[in-house]
Amino acid sequence: TELNRPVMDDAAMWERIMQLTPLRRWAEPDEIAEWVYFVGVTNRFMTGQNLLIDGGEAGAAEFVWPEDQPYPNKTKRKPMPLGIKP
Repeated sequence: TELNRPVMDDAAMWERIMQLTPLRRWAEPDEIAEWVYFVGVTNRFMTGQNLLIDGGEAGAAEFVWPEDQPYPNKTKRKPMPLGIKP
């Protein structure tokens, strides 16, 4: 998606991401749709799971992103006062 444009348009960053991703590609929308359909319609017994559908990229434990741009999901949070849980 456009959210990933900063790394998709940078050849060096894209190559690094592909080196870190065992499948050497990102998922196509229809591949993600298959998982959504499975979990929401086909599945009748699985509960409370986190499914990581990333082609193995997270296993590399390295986040590749331009240094001059904020992470897409990075938010500034104020620290919670002691004794108060979020």
